Amino acid sequence: MKTLFTFSLFFLFVFNALHSQTLELYRHDVLLDTVPFKFERSSKTYDYSKFREIRIGCLNTGKKDLVFTTAQQAVIHDTAWLPATPNVHYPNSLKPGQYGEISIIYTGNTISVERIKIISNSRTGAEIIALHCTYKDPVTINYDNKLYNFKVKEGDLAHFNCVIMNNGTKTITVDSVSFAEPTLSVAMKLPVKVDPGKAVEVKLNGNSKGKMNFYYGGNPAFFFHADKGREDFVTQEFSCVIIPNLVFQGPDTFFVRHEKRGTTVTGEFKFVNKGSVTLDASKSGNPCIVFDKTSIAPGENFSVKVSYNTLLADSGHFTKEFPILFSPFFYSFSVYMAGEVDGKWEGKNSLVSGVDATIDYGTISNDSVKVVKRVITMKNNSGVAITVTGATTSDGAHAGCSKKDAIQPGENFQVIFIYDATHVGIFERAISITYTSADCTNGLFTKVIRVKGEVKGK
Repeated sequence: MKTLFTFSLFFLFVFNALHSQTLELYRHDVLLDTVPFKFERSSKTYDYSKFREIRIGCLNTGKKDLVFTTAQQAVIHDTAWLPATPNVHYPNSLKPGQYGEISIIYTGNTISVERIKIISNSRTGAEIIALHCTYKDPVTINYDNKLYNFKVKEGDLAHFNCVIMNNGTKTITVDSVSFAEPTLSVAMKLPVKVDPGKAVEVKLNGNSKGKMNFYYGGNPAFFFHADKGREDFVTQEFSCVIIPNLVFQGPDTFFVRHEKRGTTVTGEFKFVNKGSVTLDASKSGNPCIVFDKTSIAPGENFSVKVSYNTLLADSGHFTKEFPILFSPFFYSFSVYMAGEVDGKWEGKNSLVSGVDATIDYGTISNDSVKVVKRVITMKNNSGVAITVTGATTSDGAHAGCSKKDAIQPGENFQVIFIYDATHVGIFERAISITYTSADCTNGLFTKVIRVKGEVKGK
């Protein structure tokens, strides 16, 4: 079998003869494309011929036990690491001078390039393995985002266009398609032949009448066979969201001109329910969005009034979106308000205060402290109640807000920052605090605080 992967190993080495432990990875101990890997599950669940296992040799070159913490995974150009990678296995620990193996289980058609981060208590920090895959299935399906139905009004026809590519060396015949969703159908004549290196366009249609779920589509199986070959199939997920079938009786945006800052503006929107189901507007739960009726039958007219407090509107021109929720739909329909506000705007960075943009904690010794914990006190200066919806930071640290309910104007609140002091060296992290504003100000804001310092080892 052809080699599916080439490896790029990024290696850092720091050695302290008395106090350190160091993880070292070896290129020549990598075993590529071993026999297909078998899971302890039903053989009917997976196509095992596509699963492979590779092993990377590793060695503890330090004087203390090397303890593996976890493995994380990400696409090569993505900065967001997954919290855990279950397909990567490693030793629990290695004694000084002890050799071990890191195992990675993969499928040849699931990735193009990805990274595996091996995290341990090594003083060199995390080791990163870059995996490059050039494998292609004999038959693949691609689709063009420009031709893709991401949203469909209930009752309208959904269209999915895709291309079946023949990557093999023999002509194939696509003879049928199997759908889990019975309302989907093929909008072309089958069978169709695809020569090697060529592609053919396939069009699918779906009737969304009566569909109210968030997800509509499925994983149709396209059956094909090579000349004088056995039947095979390839699948591709096709999906879209179904939204209420509403027709505006007017524009979808309400415009205001030169309103004084702090004025509450109300706009009205009129619709007709052109769908086939009765809409339930009783579960909106937003006092700034008011329906003239709670039950709207097919063909019935209705109106919605939205209110917006301009206190926190951006300086100059603003545009705000209002989601109009209808049960049993999971997806919202939206109307908009746009205009101009007169009056001084302090800016979103002044809505909460109490700390500098960057906090320097200086030098911290981890002789006795294993976790660095700091409490950052902040104040709500917005003039309306706010609710903190999240406080997040990056790898090796944690952030959270002590107050879960509404924070009133002028009230203080605390953000807690926690850093793992086992990570020796200079650190810098960004804490992103997101919060919403009340009283129909319709605001979603983010405050970023940077913290830095240096952890000294024993």
